[in-house]
Amino acid sequence: MQGLKKRGLFNLAGEVIIPIEYKSIKEIAPNIFSIENMEGKFGLADLNNNTFTECKYNDGIRFFNKIFKEKE
Repeated sequence: MQGLKKRGLFNLAGEVIIPIEYKSIKEIAPNIFSIENMEGKFGLADLNNNTFTECKYNDGIRFFNKIFKEKE
C-alpha cells in the first residue's frame, strides 16, 4: 500500500466533510458519493459523512448506478 494516496472531502472553510481515508471518492448523484476503501471495496456516503452502505461491494459503480436508475 506504500505510495497510495488517500482521499477525502473538505468544505471551503477547510472542515472535513468525508475523512481522508479512501482510495477514491466520486459523486454519483447530487450530494451522494461512491467511496472506495483502501482494500478496493465500495460504499455510499453523503456530504454529512452519513454512510448509506458500508464499503463491502466489489463493483460499486455498477451496483450504485442500478440503484439510482431503479429509483428514477
